[in-house]
Amino acid sequence: MDNKEAKRFAKFSVVGITNTIIDLALFNVLLWLGFNIYAATSMAFVVAVTNSYFFNRHWTFSDRKSKNATKQYFQFISVAAVGLALNNFIVWLCLHLFHITNPFIKANLIRIAAIGVIVFWNYGASRFLVFKNKEDLEIPVA
Repeated sequence: MDNKEAKRFAKFSVVGITNTIIDLALFNVLLWLGFNIYAATSMAFVVAVTNSYFFNRHWTFSDRKSKNATKQYFQFISVAAVGLALNNFIVWLCLHLFHITNPFIKANLIRIAAIGVIVFWNYGASRFLVFKNKEDLEIPVA
């Protein structure tokens, strides 16, 4: 990973940490209000993804925002939808694997595990599908 890519990943990580805080805070509020874990996960995820798109478009990948913003947002949401499906699968799997009695601790540990896996999908898909440049498609010649 070159220095420019490392800086971009660092920015993506800062945005991701912020979104994780937003996601988990809203997730816990929704659980507290009585929403089931899948509804709370989905709603919190959509809010965090929208925040993520804004900051990734204008800061992390600011050198790559040549596309129409509306088209790019829907591409970003499509990538996030795959991430959400993976996220909910991981939540479902962990609910059946971990036997922790406190429901809030269990739910949060599961969400953190899911987020830890999804970050790699989100970065790769954002970098190479949503915020790509035509140079990304060129094959380097040695």
